Amino acid sequence: MLDSIEDSLGFDWNHESSMVGLREDFLQIKDWLLGSAYHLEVMTIVGMTGTGKTTLTRNLFEHRAIDHIFKVHAWVSLSRTNNAQKIIKGILDSLRPIEDELDDKSIEQLADILYRSLKGKRYFIVLDDVWDIKVWDDIKRSFPNDNIKSRIILTTRLFEMDLEDRFSKIHHMSLLTPKMSWTLFCIKVFGDENCPQELEYAAEIILGNCGGIPLAIVVTGGLLSKVRRTRDDWQLIVRSIKATTTSEEQLKGILSLSYMYLPDHLRACIRSMIIFAEDYELSVPRIIRLWIDEGLVNQLGSKSPEEVAEEFLKDLIDRSFVVVCKPNRKGDADFCSVFGIWKDFFMAKNPDILQILLSTSNRSTTVERGTENLPRGYGEGVSMIVMEGQKGEIKCKENLGISMDVLFNNRYTKDCIRYCSLFSSAYEFTKDILVLQWIAQGGTIAGNSVFLEEACIQCFDILLKLKYIAPVGYVYDGLYKTKYKVGDEMNEFLQNHPVGSRVAKELDSTHVNVNVSKLEHLSLSFKFIDQINFGIIKKLSHLHTLIIHGCRSSVVKYLPSDLFLELKALRMLNFSGSHVNHLPSSIENSKALRFLDMSETSITYLPEKMCNLINLQTLKLDKCKSLAQLPNRTKELINLRHLILDVAGQLDSMPEGMGNLSELRTLRTFLVGKEDGHNINELKHMNKLNGSLRISNLENVKSPVKAADASLCRKQDLKKIEFWWVDLRYEKNSIDEEILACLEPALGIQEIEVRYYSGGSFPSWISKPSFNELVSISLYECRYCDNLPFLGQLPSLKVLSVDGMNEVLEINNLFCGEQTDKNQPSFPMLEKLSFYAMPKLEKWTEIRIGDFPNLLDLSIESCQKFKCLPFLSHLNSLKCVQLRYCPELSCLPDGGFPSTLETLMVEDCPKLEGRCSKDKGEDWCKIAHVPAVYIDAVVKVHAK
Repeated sequence: MLDSIEDSLGFDWNHESSMVGLREDFLQIKDWLLGSAYHLEVMTIVGMTGTGKTTLTRNLFEHRAIDHIFKVHAWVSLSRTNNAQKIIKGILDSLRPIEDELDDKSIEQLADILYRSLKGKRYFIVLDDVWDIKVWDDIKRSFPNDNIKSRIILTTRLFEMDLEDRFSKIHHMSLLTPKMSWTLFCIKVFGDENCPQELEYAAEIILGNCGGIPLAIVVTGGLLSKVRRTRDDWQLIVRSIKATTTSEEQLKGILSLSYMYLPDHLRACIRSMIIFAEDYELSVPRIIRLWIDEGLVNQLGSKSPEEVAEEFLKDLIDRSFVVVCKPNRKGDADFCSVFGIWKDFFMAKNPDILQILLSTSNRSTTVERGTENLPRGYGEGVSMIVMEGQKGEIKCKENLGISMDVLFNNRYTKDCIRYCSLFSSAYEFTKDILVLQWIAQGGTIAGNSVFLEEACIQCFDILLKLKYIAPVGYVYDGLYKTKYKVGDEMNEFLQNHPVGSRVAKELDSTHVNVNVSKLEHLSLSFKFIDQINFGIIKKLSHLHTLIIHGCRSSVVKYLPSDLFLELKALRMLNFSGSHVNHLPSSIENSKALRFLDMSETSITYLPEKMCNLINLQTLKLDKCKSLAQLPNRTKELINLRHLILDVAGQLDSMPEGMGNLSELRTLRTFLVGKEDGHNINELKHMNKLNGSLRISNLENVKSPVKAADASLCRKQDLKKIEFWWVDLRYEKNSIDEEILACLEPALGIQEIEVRYYSGGSFPSWISKPSFNELVSISLYECRYCDNLPFLGQLPSLKVLSVDGMNEVLEINNLFCGEQTDKNQPSFPMLEKLSFYAMPKLEKWTEIRIGDFPNLLDLSIESCQKFKCLPFLSHLNSLKCVQLRYCPELSCLPDGGFPSTLETLMVEDCPKLEGRCSKDKGEDWCKIAHVPAVYIDAVVKVHAK
């Protein structure tokens, strides 16, 4: 998407330079947006590439006055492949969290859902970079005209004769005047300084070649800002521009010149980002992690690799190779993407490049008052994949944009599909585990490991869309994940597409005389192994994959000690679900092994020699109930990325020196030991951890210095973190307060859980509004805290559970915290709030009008002294209230409950029972409108 590059034009988000030459345009469109016309109006902003359409519209979209006027905002960035169905789905995905599955909806159903979602609301929607104006005709009936001054803006580079017939307003972008061109150029190159007189002549020539196109000026300025300010150097640029630019290809020549002057280390960084779709937004931490993982960034002097990577990113932004799509609250880059025009540039230079195009229809930015969306994850869907040398072969199937035959015949995806043919019908897996198995095969895509990971994720999404992989349930491993298995359609497809002689699902005595020298992938059930006694397997010297499925009737528990002597090419080994209780030391011969799965086995220990497997990336040991410890030399597995086991339920302690495993991405639990080499500071260099992490046995941390040394704030890919003290202390402990204060996580954290904390108060960091992705907090048995933490300013918090805070006497305004903006509600996104087992809690004093605007579910349980509920009738989103085991609660709140309440459950609150009696009770008038009222579970009173 070429015009997405205009989002910041290489400057800070609100920098004045981004609006040079656009002030008049801005004021005209602002007046239109806030104008007196009540009916729905639609404007199209038309202009050639690089004229500032997206910059102008983005500044309008973010303007505070406009932000307050419209109830609903939605920004959807389009691409060449978007059709009406994708656009409507993209808007729906952006408007609010949708619980219904949209993928199977027809265009008519989606249009109806969108219409109902917008009905009665004053909305402002932007469709950025429309490639086919005719698509508007297909979607325009989805936008209700309620005569409440709603507005829609489309930006496009397409000049069509009938635009005036389609749209209320048309705004044409103009090229910059020479004066404005000079202003923008000087800001980009010199900042607050003036252009030196000796460079003015060269600057004028360069500007003349930019033709008043803002993008051309910005790209050229980014180049010149990195060049020495000498006449000779600038004259060289002048000669280069003249040599490469024609009147028809000014911008193309400027791009080529800018890339020619790009240092090698930055070329490598930008190439690593080209694999992502043109409107795909990458978080800054992920970009930095990508570059470090690929060895593109190293420590430089006293600067850490992360600091060096940040400098590289800033340089690429300054040079207009990377655009800031979304700034954080401080105005710094939060999400970035490669300028769309650079993607076209690289594809033109490398037409056979394998480019992963992730879903473009869902990359949107939305703000609905009180329902700001969280940043999106990656791999949430797929619209197209373009493969080397096969652009012309891509066919449509189920709106996916590809053909399964094309996929299978392509060397990049055939291995992934062929690998799935090894699975039994009962074999279940999660997305991340299957992707790790595909990666372990290696060679699927040479070189860039991040490229390989993205390609595997992409392939999974395609197979899921085609129903070749089918969901079968859920599993919880710290985070809820979907389980899958190979679908019937995959099995049917594979029957018609033989996988070749290098893959086998059976191997018995009849295969003894068969040439097995080329066999690379083998999947067996243990019933076959009983018959062949591993004899054939030992001969498979070229074997890459060995999957041996568990079988209840199998009696095999012991593996031959020499089983792996010749299996030196083995990359993936899976014994999951079998009765195997040991792994022979000969496993050390399988030096190429990358994935080892011994989960759900009876294994009691792992051999020390296993730690010679220096290429091992994934070790899966979950549900191994007899396993009590890891090898002492585990720290030598320096390339281990995923250590998957139920640490808290299996191990007594972590092996010494786990901090040496700096490549770890997955570690569900870290058990803190008392001795050096086992303490919490072993986490210091594990900055690539992602997903969920539980830090248990925190009572063994004796020094806040060691807690701080764990550097949790540098673990930017963690989504959930749990702080567990196992030994509950008998009195308040100030050391625990100091320790928790030093364990502040990175700002991208989404879930926090604290258990058995003995401090008297919570650290201030837990209340920081900058935790703008934090959606869930659970506080369990923090029994010595006498006040709730001030959580009301957390902008995205949806679930709050407080359990076992024995010393809290009341809930008051301090719980909501101090709002710097009085117009901003406290707990703006909170949907579920529960208080449980708080024996001293007596009252909840008040809720300020406007607070808790999205609260759906309120639960108060086992609070023996609780007497008084606050005023609740203004909580217009509240649907369910549960009051249990509160014997002192003598009345329902003054003003009753809001009209939205659907369910009231009262149990073991004896003073309320009579007051809530139908027609006769003193509080019946407060609940008569509630459709379902349950008193002590057995007695059900249906008000309607």
